[in-house]
Amino acid sequence: MRRLHLVLRLRDTRTTRHHNGPNIALYPTYGHWLACLTDGDAAGQKYAASARNMIPDAPVETVPRFVTQLPSPDMEHFQYKAGFSDVYHRMARLPSGVPASMRKAITKAIHQESKPGLAITVASDAAERRRNAISSLLRQMFTEVLQQAELNSDEKDL
Repeated sequence: MRRLHLVLRLRDTRTTRHHNGPNIALYPTYGHWLACLTDGDAAGQKYAASARNMIPDAPVETVPRFVTQLPSPDMEHFQYKAGFSDVYHRMARLPSGVPASMRKAITKAIHQESKPGLAITVASDAAERRRNAISSLLRQMFTEVLQQAELNSDEKDL
């Protein structure tokens, strides 16, 4: 039986070390499929390459289904560009009508809130906006994850 795991690159914000860690190394050992979402920065590119190399028995054309790399340096920049700039400006407590760069809005929002807090706020805002608020890249990734989970569930029932 194959299982699907969603692995996110973790960043320890106190030391800025990246934990590409032991988790990703264990999945191929147990024969689990891997769904990996990485940032688009250099560390995310290395992590995505590592994840791709851990799916040796998968046909080449299916690997992109399991490894998704953001076209932005990180999730915050991706979501800002995907239509949630107002959320970041609001959470940064920037005065309305005062222009602020994407970087400044994101940095101040993280300082005012936290990365998990921002993620929850963006997710809540997306829920209010409905399905079209979620980028096609993330919708496609979640669709693949759900399809794989259904396949795994069907295999388990056999």
